Amino acid sequence: MFIMGPSDVLDFEWDWSLWLPSGDTIASVVWTVSAVGLTVETNPAASHTSSNATVWIGASTTDMVQYTLTCQITTTAGRVAAAEQAIAVNSGATPSASRVYQVPVVPTTVLG
Repeated sequence: MFIMGPSDVLDFEWDWSLWLPSGDTIASVVWTVSAVGLTVETNPAASHTSSNATVWIGASTTDMVQYTLTCQITTTAGRVAAAEQAIAVNSGATPSASRVYQVPVVPTTVLG
């Protein structure tokens, strides 16, 4: 679980390198949040490399709420998979220093 404050705007990175088969790379990424209160920021915009996806998330919500951030990728070979991570909004806690999520060999959902 990642932690952020109610007015933070932070970058989050998903590392898909363990899951991606040799020679396959990320072609596109879709980011979603579970409910109103977190925002997928457009400036700076989300980006991706061949194996990592990065997004900026803003919190504009009240304290002590937990959300789910989902990263869905489509690969150059046509594979589609999604992985989720919890984000807690808590004004009394220090934001997570490391916001890199290593996607396990078996992600949350494999769609294709």
